[in-house]
Amino acid sequence: MLDIKDEVYQVQSQRGLPDAASQMSNPSKLDKNDLRAQVAQGLNKQQTNRNYSYEEKLKSITDPMFESLEQKPDPEQNYDDFVNPKGLKVKLLPHQCYSMQWLKWREGEYPHGGILADDMGLGKTLTILGYLKLTKDIYERRQREKLQKLEDEEEEEEDQDEENDKENDIDDRKYLKRLKSKKNKLREEATSKRLKTLIVLPASLLHQWQGEINNKFEKNSFKVHVYHEANRKKYSYNLDDNDIVFTTYEIISREVNVPDKEGHIAKSDSPLVNIKWKRIILDEAHRIKNHSTKANKAMCLLKSKYRIAITGTPVHNSLNDLYSLVKFLHFEPLDDFGLWKYLFASETFSGRSQSKTISMEREKRLGFWLKFLSDYLILRRTKKDKFHGTDKCIVDLPEKKVKKLDLN
Repeated sequence: MLDIKDEVYQVQSQRGLPDAASQMSNPSKLDKNDLRAQVAQGLNKQQTNRNYSYEEKLKSITDPMFESLEQKPDPEQNYDDFVNPKGLKVKLLPHQCYSMQWLKWREGEYPHGGILADDMGLGKTLTILGYLKLTKDIYERRQREKLQKLEDEEEEEEDQDEENDKENDIDDRKYLKRLKSKKNKLREEATSKRLKTLIVLPASLLHQWQGEINNKFEKNSFKVHVYHEANRKKYSYNLDDNDIVFTTYEIISREVNVPDKEGHIAKSDSPLVNIKWKRIILDEAHRIKNHSTKANKAMCLLKSKYRIAITGTPVHNSLNDLYSLVKFLHFEPLDDFGLWKYLFASETFSGRSQSKTISMEREKRLGFWLKFLSDYLILRRTKKDKFHGTDKCIVDLPEKKVKKLDLN
């Protein structure tokens, strides 16, 4: 299993191309004009209508992606003064604070989500939970501000009402009644509006996530439901009235019907299917690395506004593993497997010999697009990464000690 940066390095070094791996974490080194020129060059050289269509689609997303990257949070910013979400009992590390800003940026761009691919041990679980609490705090603050504005309007109207003639009393009372109705609605939304976040994970990790919530957050920070037991449907009433719903990949595969050969989808009585989630998060997202499996197809069919994939290994064997995550994110047009093969078809990391018919020019373009896509969709750090501009590692781990024991 290779790091995404190692994947890029391999494809560059094996084929004698410039090293792009060192530039993966620095979007400023991406040359917008260079990529535009490559896309234009691809358009001029295509000989089939299908290839020309693919090039047009690539051209349509190039500029929007570059414009979005200009809004990407600066990793060199000082996050020491970052304010923790309310109810979080531990202080987040700077790299986790940046991750939360990165997630906020990704959910505000297209596609509405991304791939958090930090190395194991960097606190991805706590980062995600902290981000969810942060979004909840922001929503509640906005609701309070709206409520305060309505109360100010009501108070101002009451003051004016005392000065107006009695003949205007009826209209004033109607206006005050509407204000009170809006206030009551806001109060209801503030108490009943939930995050509606579905977290899909291996069953073995359920206790880990629940433990993080119970140990790292104050009581009642989240309303949580576990949709996993044999009688899960019996207790799934108002499932969307939760901040977090945990379920497993096995449950998704079992309850979400996928299209048959004719493209028909059998109706499902699963509440997972009938709810439009605010957010779907996949932990150990490489579990759906095969895009042709039912698990992958079922996950892509679930309705959600935001999508986040968590995995320490976004690429195992080939870039088709990465395609499966791009497909889950609903990133058009790159979720079209035909276009994906057209763009990355010449890559393979399984040790087989490469095709000699692919030009070096196309290989360079492949490496550039891989780096470009990684900068745009993936956040990847390892334990050895340093804080920007320093020699300090992002996590302060004790030095590894090896003790040899002789067994007789």
